[in-house]
Amino acid sequence: MELGELGRDHSVGVVFGLDEIHALDDRALDSLYFALHRVAQDNLPVAFVSCGLFPSWQKDSVDSPAPSLTPSSYVSRMYAPFCVRLKPLSAEDARRALVEPAAAEGSSWSSEALASAIDFSEGNAWLLQMLANTAWNVAAGPEIAYEDVVGAQAETESQLGDWFIPRVLRAVSSDERRLLAAMAGLVDRGPTPFAALLERLDDWSPDKLVRTTTQLARRDLVEIKNGAGLWVSIAHDSVSFTVPRLGPYIRQNELIG
Repeated sequence: MELGELGRDHSVGVVFGLDEIHALDDRALDSLYFALHRVAQDNLPVAFVSCGLFPSWQKDSVDSPAPSLTPSSYVSRMYAPFCVRLKPLSAEDARRALVEPAAAEGSSWSSEALASAIDFSEGNAWLLQMLANTAWNVAAGPEIAYEDVVGAQAETESQLGDWFIPRVLRAVSSDERRLLAAMAGLVDRGPTPFAALLERLDDWSPDKLVRTTTQLARRDLVEIKNGAGLWVSIAHDSVSFTVPRLGPYIRQNELIG
């Protein structure tokens, strides 16, 4: 409140940025929401932007209580978006993220290496950074070659398989796992048509397919491509993975039933 009043008096604004917000417990989040609500009530020039992982992606053990995604009553009265999932980078943005920092260090990517790195990373900025860092470390010369990227991909896949994806799948039910396996068996990344999934899961009803998919979507493990409004249409809609490299992991580890 005091910062907001000072900012208003001097015609400037204050923006707080906080990464890893998922590390805060519910009590700390409630205090933060209360403070921001007070600021909003007086229309003070204070904004808050945070970034964090959905509970499904976090490192805590399966027995640990996951932070709630339900906005508090304070948030609901602030007329501000509570949660926005970051979308994958476009191919052009991914290219720039690789090329420009390397150029600043006097390095470059071969065209084949660049195309392979962009395709592998699926637009995921964190995966792009992990892959590029590994490729940089193994490259012998100023140019990062295709062979360097191939080696970096193997190392990155190993890291994902050792600790990241198992944590993502730790609380997945048997039905949810079967649905993910069906998706991986049909396409590499998606989108996978609901109609094709229902045909593959021939002992499932349409309601069970929609219900199971929705459960995964609420935990941000998949995204429903809905072109028919509020209701999921088996005939017209599709679903895709949000977790990078999840489809290949399921196939490589023979999790497809």
